[in-house]
Amino acid sequence: MSKFHIEDRLRSFARMVTGDYDLKVIFTGSTASITVGEMRIPPLENTKDAFSLAKFLVAHESGHNLFSIMDLKEKASKESALLADILNSLEDARIEGLMTRRYEGLDALFEAEIGKIIGEKDYSRIPLSTQTLHGLYMMGKGYDTSPIPKEARDLIYSMGKLVDKAVKAKDSHGVLQVSREIYGKLKRLEDGHKAQKSRSLVPGSDNVNGKSLPDEVIDSLEEYKLDPDYDDMGDYPHMKDENVDEGETEIIPDKRPLSQYLDLIRHHTRHQGYLIQHLKSLVETKRRRSRRKSVQTMLTSGSPDMKRLWKIAAGDDRVMKQRLNRPNMNRETDPDSLAVYILLDESHSMRTGDRIGYSKEAVAVLGEVLHELSISFAVTGYSTNPGLKRYLYKQFHEDYYDVRTRLVSATNRNGTYTQEHIPYVLRKLEGRKERKKILITATDAEDIESEIRFKRAVELARDAGVELLGLGINTSFMAEHFHRFIELTDLNRFGEELLRVLSSALQS
Repeated sequence: MSKFHIEDRLRSFARMVTGDYDLKVIFTGSTASITVGEMRIPPLENTKDAFSLAKFLVAHESGHNLFSIMDLKEKASKESALLADILNSLEDARIEGLMTRRYEGLDALFEAEIGKIIGEKDYSRIPLSTQTLHGLYMMGKGYDTSPIPKEARDLIYSMGKLVDKAVKAKDSHGVLQVSREIYGKLKRLEDGHKAQKSRSLVPGSDNVNGKSLPDEVIDSLEEYKLDPDYDDMGDYPHMKDENVDEGETEIIPDKRPLSQYLDLIRHHTRHQGYLIQHLKSLVETKRRRSRRKSVQTMLTSGSPDMKRLWKIAAGDDRVMKQRLNRPNMNRETDPDSLAVYILLDESHSMRTGDRIGYSKEAVAVLGEVLHELSISFAVTGYSTNPGLKRYLYKQFHEDYYDVRTRLVSATNRNGTYTQEHIPYVLRKLEGRKERKKILITATDAEDIESEIRFKRAVELARDAGVELLGLGINTSFMAEHFHRFIELTDLNRFGEELLRVLSSALQS
């Protein structure tokens, strides 16, 4: 299809979505923008990726047409260029949220294109002002802000309540009011430091009252950095497990074609196959020992046989009646009585290096083994969108073979908040009758959103007798908290290490 036909389709799409059938859609310039009666989109290249980006830009600008007050940014810029930029970042997050709620099919398009934009940027090489503005947008969308350097991220976290207020505002005026509050925070931060140096929060002419922010402003971010005992999740009440309805966080993914699932597990290495057999052998050995112990206990138990008591004098202690009813002789359940819960991180950063692909493959292999060994288990993906979301790939009461194709739909989504999902798992394990309960968490999170809440969640798990096993993908942040933890730097060994972690738990 020629790019000209694509342009015609995009014009029709924009006019239909906005309801403005006289809207001019012009493919020119280097950036996307919209004014009353005219939308500008950068010229198209005749490629699939370019078409996808153009669709995103048209949908985004259509959102401004529907939900934004067009001249408000220009008015804000007369007060301060920084204020206008803050308004633009927060308004972008707000209108995209409204668009995806009105047109559900846009959610995947927005997430894919924004993910590309974020993934292509090296935030360590761009000005702090741009880092901050991008971070405000990412927080407003509920995305993982870990790509943003820490000094900007700390400042963004301190404004969490305001960002949440902006994306929930009824109109653009509400967003402008919040933007002024954020702008005021930055101004007060600047006014508290008189020394003028070259480093500026606002590049070029985009500064506060014509002055640049000095290095001391950056240094003063210490006051915003999180104390280890500070519960910064107070800024995100909708992200706290105790503040949300559990049922509203749960999503049961649709089943996918079996052929897609089989593709996940057909690339096992020989070494992984060996570990699978080792795990099976380990469990079967424990079962045989349990059966023998059960038989011996039954043979020497019961009521004494009065006709055999005389044998005691001859040194023979076989004087008990043997029971004929032996209900446990053919026990097929796991003698170690395991309940395994697998938490799979589906944050935005899991797209890097196809981490989510390796994760799905490893979990699928483990699911096959646990199913074959008749070990009770559940698998849940976790993320934010923008509130807490749990994707139930397998629940304890479900047969794995009936639902295993759901796992195909696991993908990189938004934030992490591991500590808010541990209490959820503990509630699911609470009613289980198995003697040993294990939580396996696979994540690439590089830091803890709220260290104090994470520590509390871990303490709750330990008090409940749940063993914590961690698989960190290029991170060791859970190492000091979990009973067993492996940092994984070679994704080709993901399945191997996941099985090794479980094997070590079975031997204990």
